[in-house]
Order: sequence, then C-alpha cells, then structure tokens
Amino acid sequence: MALRSMTWRPSLAADANTLPSGGSSEYPPGLLLWFDAELRPHRPLQQYVSFCLGQYTVATINDYSREIARFETFLTKRYGQQLFDSIIVKNGDEALRKYARSRTNPEAEGDTVVVGATREAIGKARAAVLSFYQFAVATGWLRDFPFTLIKKNTRSGTIETLAFLQGGRLTESAGRPILATQLDRFLQVGLLGKVPSGAPDPDFQAYSTIQRNAAAMGLGVGIGLRHKELLLTTVFEVPRPHPDGFTPVRVAGTIAKRGRSRRVVALSDWMTPIRQYIKGDRRLIQRRATWEPSRPLELDLKTTDSTAAGVVGGLGKIILVPWTKLEREDRTRLVMPGGGSALVLLDHKSRSGAPLLSKDVIGDATRSARERCRTFWPDEAWDYTVHSYRHTFGHTLLNRLENRESLSRKFEEQNGRKPAWHLLVERNDPLRIVQDSMGHQSFETTLKYTEDAFWSLLASVSANPDHNPALRGDLE
Repeated sequence: MALRSMTWRPSLAADANTLPSGGSSEYPPGLLLWFDAELRPHRPLQQYVSFCLGQYTVATINDYSREIARFETFLTKRYGQQLFDSIIVKNGDEALRKYARSRTNPEAEGDTVVVGATREAIGKARAAVLSFYQFAVATGWLRDFPFTLIKKNTRSGTIETLAFLQGGRLTESAGRPILATQLDRFLQVGLLGKVPSGAPDPDFQAYSTIQRNAAAMGLGVGIGLRHKELLLTTVFEVPRPHPDGFTPVRVAGTIAKRGRSRRVVALSDWMTPIRQYIKGDRRLIQRRATWEPSRPLELDLKTTDSTAAGVVGGLGKIILVPWTKLEREDRTRLVMPGGGSALVLLDHKSRSGAPLLSKDVIGDATRSARERCRTFWPDEAWDYTVHSYRHTFGHTLLNRLENRESLSRKFEEQNGRKPAWHLLVERNDPLRIVQDSMGHQSFETTLKYTEDAFWSLLASVSANPDHNPALRGDLE
C-alpha cells in the first residue's frame, strides 16, 4: 500500500482534534502534529499519535513523530518512496541500513568515520521506527513486519530491537576527568590487562589490542584530542615527546570541531603510549599491510613530514599538501609505501593495515576497561568515556601550569637548567593556554576546568584515609 507524497510541516496541536477516522482524542497542549502540503492530516501518523497517548509522554510522542517524518523524508529523497512502499516491503533492512548511515555519517558515501547522530538519538530512532511499524502491522497498513529483529540484553532484561539501525557516537558531554587516584589504574589494569599488583592477568582476553587502546588514551589524555580527531590523526602529526615535559602539537582544522585548527601544549609523559604503539604493534602490522582503499593517495616518505603530506600524483609527480588542509575523507585514503594506512590507529581485527574508522571500537575498549576496574574496586565510580580522556587532559594541563614554579624548580634541580617551556608558562595565563590547547571557543568553557580541578581535589582527599577519619572507622 503506497501513500501519496507529502511535505512535512510541524504545527502545535489544539487542545482537542478530530482524527481522520472519525474518532476523537484529547491532545495535550504542546503536542506536535504533522500535516501534508495541503494541511490535511497524515492519517497513519495521526492514528499512531492517538495510539501513543497515555503510553508515552508528550516529549516522547513528539520525538517519535519527528523521527518517522525524518525517515519518510529520507525514503523520498533516496528512493522516491514513502513509508509503506515497495522498498520497505521488499527490502526494509537495506533501507534501514542506509538510513542509519545517513544519520550516523551524513557526509559519507562509503565506509568512513562515524561523525553524526549520538547513540541516544539513534536509540530514539530505533524505538520510534520499531514502535511505528509494529503499530502499522497491527492496524493493517502493512501485512508483515518489514525489518529483522535481534535480541539484546539490557538492564531491564532481554528485548527485541531492530538489527539494522545501530551505531551513533557518544555525546561530548558524556565524560568527566578521570580522578588522579584512578588514572594510572585505569590505564594499567583497565586497558593493559594487569592485576592491581602489576602482574599480567592470565584471564585477560584483549592483549592483541592493548597497545592501540593505550595509544588512543594517550591521544586523548596527552593531546586532548576529541574522539573524531584521534581517529583521523596521522603518524606524521604526532611528534616525539619532548623530554622537558611539554610537547608542541598542531591539530588540523580539517579534523577539528568547527574547523578550528589549534596549537596544543601536549603532555609528554602521556604521549609515550602513542610512540610505543607506533614503534611496536603498529609497525608489525604495517610491515605486512595489504590494505588499499578504492581511490588511494600514496605517500612519498622523502617529502612527507610533520608539516605536509607528499602525495604521489599523476606521472609520479609529488604534490605537497599541508596537513592543515588535508580533508577528512582524503586522510582515510592515505596509503603508506607498500600498503597500509597513514592514520595512527589501525584496525587490529583485520590486521591488514586498514585504518580504524569506527568510533565504537575505542568506545567499547573504554567501556570494558571501566567494567574491569569496577571488578577490582567496586566501591569507586568508574563511569568514564572516551571523552573523559580529553577532560583529563584539560584538567591535568591546568594543574601543571598552575604548579609551574615548583615543577620548573624541581626540573632545574635534576637537570641543572630550566625546562624549555619555562618562559612560555611564566609569562602567560594558564587558563588561556588551556583554552588554546583545548580549542574552546568560549573562555567560559575553560573556566569549568577550575571547577573540575577543585572537585577532583576534594574527591581525592575524601577518599584518602589519612585525611578522612570516617574511612578509618574512627567515627561511629
């Protein structure tokens, strides 16, 4: 059964409306109804809204209505069809897969980095599509449910959900700085698979990816890269750590938020895991690399350096492209001589030298790390995400800059000279340096890190038995 083409227009509903079927329902104020170009109600969606009243909140009904409208807009643009046309009846899973890609990665034509809708948004889309099409079958708009269902375990038990509307990124707000008392444990025990004593855990199952996952943490904690940025950074843009403690790193605007390039005062000690991975597991994969994209951009190592990529063009001509101007899609096509990607993080599952382009992989590794830490220290909060790495960078950088005098004095006592960075940090406001390194557009955003630092200090003191008598059992 086909529906005629419709142009969606949101409109606030009145307190009461008459349904096209002749029935009536009390619509709460603030409920969004959707109309076609001729301002006649869209019958299936209106009946679905009526069905949802009393089951969902007004906000949820509005979200679901928007999602169904968005889905039909996609079907119209992509296939010239509507909600119940042949593409859904005959090949619903493929349509849903394409829709998921349009939501999570709207700029991509092929496999590349997931940069679009958040996991929360994709979850709402999944729930809306599932609910609407189940209602469509129950009311006779469709004869059979058109999508494949899979079972998933949740906190509420096992549920059935759509198989081909998955993915999405974590929201950037879903993260907080990792406490100083937990930071090393999160790396050593959570990601590197050790037990609290420091020995390897024979039951740990992810040893093949520990260097890469630690490198991802280093890119976040050491340089403050966002999730998307750390996936699109090349090995040529990560310098060797400066031994004096701070390392200058440039982040290209083509991979940065809002296209704003930035200069980062990176933390040398946290860049060490990145170099260990580049010289270790990554090098082993690179030596046996077989991966090449469909439209490769081959690099010439003689002309490629930290400032520009030497790309081999037609007739062997070398074209120099500054890293600051190399677009995201082009970065995913870069090929090292002999094969393999030039991006830092590789896909260890294929071990072909292909770039790691799915944000879920590092997110899943971080999730596993926090669950592992929780088994050893169940009384502590471990709800950290990949974005927590970036928050930790800003927190740590601010802390070190505010203690620059004591750090500089200690360095001079150990090395007989002042550190290379002493003039920079002595003459500049630490918060301004953090703002530039983080790429914050607003100074107000950077000021929040002072609150984070204060909170972490209080939390660390509160968790220390030497400073909190309640933990020693001294208080009844």
